[in-house]
Amino acid sequence: MDTQKFSIFVKPKGALQAHLREVIRSLAQKYGGPVFEPHVTVLADIPHLTIEEAKSKTLTLAEKLQPYTMHFQDVSRGAEYFRCVFLKIQATEGVLSAFEEARKIFGYTDREEHMPHLSLFYGTIPEDQKRMMQNDVQQSVDPQQSFLADTLSLYDMSGTPEEWRKVASFHL
Repeated sequence: MDTQKFSIFVKPKGALQAHLREVIRSLAQKYGGPVFEPHVTVLADIPHLTIEEAKSKTLTLAEKLQPYTMHFQDVSRGAEYFRCVFLKIQATEGVLSAFEEARKIFGYTDREEHMPHLSLFYGTIPEDQKRMMQNDVQQSVDPQQSFLADTLSLYDMSGTPEEWRKVASFHL
């Protein structure tokens, strides 16, 4: 039985997705980071499942959720590689219930704090560069935007961010 590590994402669509892709690409080129799809993680690093098990559980999650809106709050920066520069997401009832329901379905029992966000740059860089990047993003991204979360995307997280691949999508 071949198992892999998965994550479940919600992705913006249309013009917002295209704009955020360009922001991510531009920051990666300017500051030396990877290029990846814009997404908000519902549940990360789901270990030890086959593709079929991961699909089945993600479908169960999608069937339990209703579409909900993701509201950006502001451009922030952090100390973690995957949370270097990002858009904070408002922790609404829909966002938090998706996270909690995913944790139940996938058997997570530890108490984990959830800080919803949409990363714009992955990396470990000096604080002064993060500030410059944050300023760049504030000029090009309206932090008051929102998008409808109506599809869950299951991703195989093998390899680098450029190598992550979508396994399946499920409508809510």
